[in-house]
Amino acid sequence: MRNILFKNRRAFTLVEILVVIALLIVLASITFALAGPVKNSILTTKAKSQIQKISLALNEFKNKYGEYPMTDGGESDEDWAELLIDSVRGDRILVRRGGKLKMAKYNEGRSGAEPLPFLALGEYALDDDSDVENAKMILDPWENPYQYRYNKITGGKPGTQWDAPTFLLISAAADYEEPPSDDDYFCGDMERSGLFETDASQENYYYEDRRADNLVNIDMAQ
Repeated sequence: MRNILFKNRRAFTLVEILVVIALLIVLASITFALAGPVKNSILTTKAKSQIQKISLALNEFKNKYGEYPMTDGGESDEDWAELLIDSVRGDRILVRRGGKLKMAKYNEGRSGAEPLPFLALGEYALDDDSDVENAKMILDPWENPYQYRYNKITGGKPGTQWDAPTFLLISAAADYEEPPSDDDYFCGDMERSGLFETDASQENYYYEDRRADNLVNIDMAQ
């Protein structure tokens, strides 16, 4: 009886084994092909949520101090990134001195002052994860810096030097590009985000050359 059972058992042929291997390769290829878009979709959803939360924090800053964190526009990309994190972290506030608005340290001329944070940074990737207090950039889910812009010449009127109804917060999503070379001085983070620096007095300030895949807090198509 045992011999009959062994005789009825048929081994896989080489062709059948090759067919199975080929099918596994095809399935693996499909899985890997789908993994990228699926991951990017998840990160995009996360970035949109983060932009909304950061935007709410900036609006709370405005409700508290009367204006968004601002400069005269002469800062570097790194300075803008540090302005963003310092403002929502509570390290810098907006004060009016001599009839003019300016950013200042929260404890400048205020002994015993405590920082008033507007955003819990624990859920965000930072350029210094080991020390939230000393981090200088808030990173998007692709670990690239969020770009923030809000220009207002000190003592000027909103809209005079800024052609937008609110601040600009940008994530370049998955297509953030490194500069062509380290010697390319003019290729900063704004350029990599697809928005080129322009003269604040020009029409459509910061609206030119917008990349379609940018994630922003406002509809720039208007």
